[in-house]
Formats: sequence, structure tokens, C-alpha cells
Amino acid sequence: KNLILDYPVIDQYRFNDSDDMYQIEDKGKYNVLICDSDRADIDKFEMIIGAIETAKKIKGIKFHFIGLEFPLKECFKTLLDELDKVGGLGDLKPRMGDMQKFYRAMDITFSPNRIINRVVAESLCCGTPVIQELNIHNMSDYGCYIPNPQSVVDSFIKFVNDFDNKKIKKDSIIERSKVFNIENYIKTMDPIYKKIINGWLND
Repeated sequence: KNLILDYPVIDQYRFNDSDDMYQIEDKGKYNVLICDSDRADIDKFEMIIGAIETAKKIKGIKFHFIGLEFPLKECFKTLLDELDKVGGLGDLKPRMGDMQKFYRAMDITFSPNRIINRVVAESLCCGTPVIQELNIHNMSDYGCYIPNPQSVVDSFIKFVNDFDNKKIKKDSIIERSKVFNIENYIKTMDPIYKKIINGWLND
């Protein structure tokens, strides 16, 4: 009765910190991945506004977008052009396979989700820290309020400070991500399934 299944189950044989990674084409000093699918309750426009303000403050930061739908909408393209003007635009890619290679190549993932969705969990399994909306689960490394650009900037400044001072520990991130391991899930759920089946058989 105390079981709470808040987390996605991730195949950590696939999502891990191996050396097989995507080769960033427009690489920055700090490389940020944005790859969440478009949803009605997620506003990527607010994310890009935050990214623009961040790029004004942090020289060398690049935001890489994976999973875009082309051709880009004009309003979206206008914001990306502004991000490019301040030096913050990195690679733009459509939906891609082998996402683990992208997580490994990046220094951090930026997610608009308040929940622990697959993007957040997969990134952590690859040892890549995450900035996400509010971080109410305390599972990610940084939280911000995305509609407030200054909150986004502050979170990235904290990340850059930690990055430059070598405070980001990949081993610690991967250890934390073990809650998403499919084997742990099976160990937890198998006895429950057996009880359910036995209950049905005894009825």
C-alpha cells in the first residue's frame, strides 16, 4: 500500500555512460540538450526565452535541440534566430534514434517537465545532470521556474559554477539513477504480481 510508482523504468544496459556518443557539430564550452517532445502543457517558447537570456550572461554556452519538427514554425524560428544572435544556438536536429549518444555528449539536459519523465531519467542514467521545471522530486540536479527568465539564468549560472569547479560528479548521478533500473523494478514488482496471481487463483 506504500508503493509509489513515480518513476519511469529505464533500460540501463542502453542508457549508461559509455564512450559511444554523438559528435556535436556546433560545440560550445557548455553544451545543453533540449529534447522533450512537444506537448500542450509545455511551452518551448518560454524555454528559448530563458536560453536567450542565459546566453547573454554566459559566454560559450550552446543550446542543442533534438526532436524538432521541420519546417520550423515562423514564431519558433524567430526565437531561434535571436538565440543565434547572442551566440547560444547549437545543433538543430529532427527526431533521432540512439538518444543515449546525445545525453552522453552534453554537459546538461534542460527539461520543462515537473515530473520525472523519460528524458530526465535517461539523461541521469547516462551521467548527465538535469535542470528541470522546479525539481519538486529533488531527483534532478537543478530546478528553475521556466516562465521567469531570470530563474533560468540563475540555475545555469549555478550549473556553470559547479561545472567549472568540478563539483559535478558523474558517478553520483549514475548512482542516484539506479531507482530507474528495470532490474530493480522487477525485484519490486515481481512479488506483487505473484500475490495478485495467487489471489486470483485462490478465488
